[in-house]
Amino acid sequence: MITAFIANKSTPGLALLLSPEEETGGQGTEFAWPILRDEQNWHPEAIIVGEPSELQIGTVQRGLLLLDLVAKGQASHAANADPSGKTNPIFTLARDLVKLQNITLTPHAELGQPTIQPTTLTGAEARNQIPGEARASFDIRTVPIETHAEIIALLEETLTSEIEVRSQRLTPFACNPEARIIRTIQSLHPQSKTFASRTMSDQVHFTGFNAVKFGPGVSARSHTADEFILASELIAGAQAYDQIIKEFLS
Repeated sequence: MITAFIANKSTPGLALLLSPEEETGGQGTEFAWPILRDEQNWHPEAIIVGEPSELQIGTVQRGLLLLDLVAKGQASHAANADPSGKTNPIFTLARDLVKLQNITLTPHAELGQPTIQPTTLTGAEARNQIPGEARASFDIRTVPIETHAEIIALLEETLTSEIEVRSQRLTPFACNPEARIIRTIQSLHPQSKTFASRTMSDQVHFTGFNAVKFGPGVSARSHTADEFILASELIAGAQAYDQIIKEFLS
């Protein structure tokens, strides 16, 4: 991508945003894009997010909603809980976990069903203690139908436990399927098909813009001990980016 940008750097309307530390809390795209969009009034017709996609076109991707389910009770010694009428929040949480299995969210035509998965459970630390609070963490992978706010509202209506939102900023993304950038790529590379991505990328930050995930390399190699890209894939990617720039901005 850098090679293609340098080769076309004098082309009007072309910009390159290099974003480090995407997954480690760095001030990357999430920090830089609002400055370009709002302060610099930069509203591009198309955005290509450089990700290993085997030069296929990612047009939609899942979002991520992180919640904690918190059941309240009264801490007590286990032997005294029933005689003293104490509420064990673990039972409340367990009933809510069963209810969650019956919650149905609207499936997406390409991404399928949203998923709700409990990941951690916490309660009392001693085997003879009733906790004052029981907590479950949830990983919810969302699709571009119900908003995160709508999902949270549905859970609040359905469940007894309180809901604490850990993160809701990573919303699902969908590019206009008729966007010119998609037609341009496919006219140059007929083998490039659109696909729905299960993995997250900086595409999430470009809601309202025609952004696609497109680049050389294989996504399955990412985050592996021997992550790599072939020289032939790198060259093909540079050529593809160069062709797209010339065609789209001609």
